[in-house]
Amino acid sequence: MSQTFIITTAGRAALVNAANTGTNKVTITHIGVTASVFVANAAMIALPGEIKRLATFGGLVVADDIIHVTLNDESATNYTLRGFALYLSDGTLFGLFGSPTPIAEKTANSNVLMSADIGFVDVAAATIEFEGTGFLNPPATETVVGVLRLATNAEAQAGVVANAAITPKTLWFAFSAWVAAQLSDVWRASNDGSGSGMDADLLDGQHGAYFSNIPARLGYSPANKAGDTFSGPIRRDANFYADIQGDNPVISFDLNDYLYFNRVNNTYYFMIGGASRAALDASGLFQSGGQMTAAGQTVWNAGNDGSGSGSDADLLDGVQGSQFARSDVDAQHAYRAKGVPLTDPSIGTGGLWCVSATGLNVARNSTFYRVWDAGNDGAGSGLDADLLDGLQGDGYVRNNGVASAAKSAGAILAGHQALQGFGSAPIQLREVNYVGNVTNDAAYAPSIAFHWSGVAAAHLKMYADGSLRARTNNDDPGSYAPFYAATMVSNGGIVWHAANDGAGSGLDADLLDGQDGSFYTNVPARLGYTPANVADTWKPSNDGSGSGLDADLLDGYQGQYFIDLINSMFSAASNANGHVMRIGPWKIQIGIAMNVPADQKRTINFPEAFAAPPHWYNASGIGRAVFNSATEGQGEVEGTPTANQMVVCNNNSNGNPAINISWIAIAYA
Repeated sequence: MSQTFIITTAGRAALVNAANTGTNKVTITHIGVTASVFVANAAMIALPGEIKRLATFGGLVVADDIIHVTLNDESATNYTLRGFALYLSDGTLFGLFGSPTPIAEKTANSNVLMSADIGFVDVAAATIEFEGTGFLNPPATETVVGVLRLATNAEAQAGVVANAAITPKTLWFAFSAWVAAQLSDVWRASNDGSGSGMDADLLDGQHGAYFSNIPARLGYSPANKAGDTFSGPIRRDANFYADIQGDNPVISFDLNDYLYFNRVNNTYYFMIGGASRAALDASGLFQSGGQMTAAGQTVWNAGNDGSGSGSDADLLDGVQGSQFARSDVDAQHAYRAKGVPLTDPSIGTGGLWCVSATGLNVARNSTFYRVWDAGNDGAGSGLDADLLDGLQGDGYVRNNGVASAAKSAGAILAGHQALQGFGSAPIQLREVNYVGNVTNDAAYAPSIAFHWSGVAAAHLKMYADGSLRARTNNDDPGSYAPFYAATMVSNGGIVWHAANDGAGSGLDADLLDGQDGSFYTNVPARLGYTPANVADTWKPSNDGSGSGLDADLLDGYQGQYFIDLINSMFSAASNANGHVMRIGPWKIQIGIAMNVPADQKRTINFPEAFAAPPHWYNASGIGRAVFNSATEGQGEVEGTPTANQMVVCNNNSNGNPAINISWIAIAYA
């Protein structure tokens, strides 16, 4: 902590020679101590409350304006040290210092050892000499061996502090900071990349990671069209379609369940459990691998028809034929020369009689009548069952016959046959209870009804206003849809068509060509790139410094070019012998020789050989390439360094301890 030491008026007077032409050398011989609290001033001639004067002290001029003083009291005296004074050989009080707080506590069993560095503002320290019997521990300077603390990185970089030693580590830090400051506008591997501030490291002011994080930009994870797994549902609108390419496209629901389309035979296959369960071909033929049902009932086919099938066609009025066999009547069969009769004992006459001449006969009132068959059927047979209202069967339309205008010339009418409007139509339905040309008040519109068990009927009806209407729910009058109406409604909404579409129609179209409007506003997505804004297009007129251009190139070169350039110019390495730096063609090597004994030398092997003997750093005196931070001694270079090594020595002859010698060598590599 810095305090003020006062030189007395008498002390200053002792420094002036008798002729007032210069200064005298003065000798300090004693140090006085006190426990009193006082404020020192230049007029004082004695130390207030002085306890004793000590000759056991040491002093040394360590700089032009600094002296170092060390006090040592090994006596059994007890006191609190709060101040001290320096006395000249003639007893003059040269200067003094007082502290309001204790400096040290002296007891009978303890020693006081105090050191102070006193700096002078207007007094030459060289005019002061010391005569003491104590020891010294002065601060080290360029000429005085003493105590020296190590400089911090900040102090080494600032280069201002003169009383702190630099180490290879702090030297490297300071040198690196200097290089970085001198080459701050050159980009290289050590200052490139994220966070470097280089605008060429950004795209529109953003790092590459900003653009590579697509989900963060979109707000969701996009699907990979090459294949992806969806954890949620895939929703569609009414116009959604998927165009699945390939020879045999498949829509899979899981591994063995899928819909498969064979393009060779144009057939859909429904695969369940890895096997085809159903197929639909281009002709509309639907094939099922198992039984088909409709409304929960089995569909009958050639494979499940016949006796025991349960089919109602296998029954008579829903009853098996065995239910008609009567156990109380015995059928009688007897052979006759002219036929085999089947007799009925209950009536006493034959029921059926097969005669070779007339064929099968049936008995009625004891008379047998011939049964009509293919041999006696046809025109002229007299069989009324051969005609319908006197017409042969070919006079009527048959659903399995050939279309013929002659067979469909007549009309099938319901009710009155009067021709009205479309009266020539082959099939006509009229209102019920039609009277003349007037519709009965209780009439119902002509209609076709469609029924399904358990479901309300659906109707197609014609109304008195001439409209043809349909409804799907017999219990909901609002479900009628008139086909003639100018505006048709479906589920409460207007049906849009060519006559009411277009501008002003009010149609809220959700899609354009099957795409939402956002599809077209996302121009970069449609193009596959971001189009240039002509207003922001860079050209010679707006290029250069201050243009704000987020350049991909610098003077026509990619950033990597400059990184490689700097790497080729500047590099660093280290090994057990020291550190190596390269700046262009120059090589700088630094290191430290630890604990070199007094009057001893040590050979330094350079971390890397130079191409030629290097130059060395002249620290203090010609030929010196080293400096040290030890208490005593001076390191020097012995002889001339070679390309591979140099020799340093501890140039001490007074037996002081070993020192650490730092060295630096520079050469054109």
